[in-house]
Amino acid sequence: MIVIRLLKWSFFSLLLIVAALAFLLATESGFRLLLRAGESLAGPAFSVGRVQGRFVNSWRLEKVQIHVDGVIDVALDELRCSWQPR
Repeated sequence: MIVIRLLKWSFFSLLLIVAALAFLLATESGFRLLLRAGESLAGPAFSVGRVQGRFVNSWRLEKVQIHVDGVIDVALDELRCSWQPR
């Protein structure tokens, strides 16, 4: 009985992880959420003004800034990527 319960919870957990990854990578709102989380973790070192598109297809970022004091200072008006995974 315990083994079956453990298998059910493992399957449910795996399904939840797959669904979360699908949301983050395959939807525009998920991609936005992923980038905003990156901005929160990086603090002032990384920022993105506007996000369009889905990570798994094509996307466009506006006003991308990366700052590492004394090492890197990058400012991009636009960053685009268009790809088709196979």
